[in-house]
This record gives sequence, C-alpha cells and structure tokens, in this order.
Amino acid sequence: DGKNDDFYPVIFNNLGTVKTFRIYNRWGQVIHDATTPWDGKFKGEAQPADTYLYYLVVSIPEKPDMLFRGSVTLLR
Repeated sequence: DGKNDDFYPVIFNNLGTVKTFRIYNRWGQVIHDATTPWDGKFKGEAQPADTYLYYLVVSIPEKPDMLFRGSVTLLR
C-alpha cells in the first residue's frame, strides 16, 4: 500500500540533519549505512522479518550532536 515502506528518523521543523544512520542485523552486520531511508533491503535483497538495531547521529546547529540507538521490527 506504500505506507511505512521506509524507516528513517523524523526531524521536526528541519532543525537538524542526519549525520549517521546505520542499521544492523542480529549478527551485528551493517546492512544500511547512509543518510537516506532504509527500505528493508540489503544489497537489493529484501531482508527477513526480524528485529534490527539502529544507530543514529543527528546534528543540530549550535548544539552537540545527538546520538540515538534502538531497535526496529521489520514486518513483511
């Protein structure tokens, strides 16, 4: 249906920019390392439904960089 097809942080009012955005699988392999949304694929291949870890660094002018870590569940 085209809804929730990508995973990416929402930065309100365009106050900051994403400096680092990584997704890791359960074995610690980096499967996404870009400042663009993750579409649930790795090397063009759809990844299995599972829980993945994310690591995110956001830069906000005149403030220290903000680090976020957590998990996201991919459903198919």
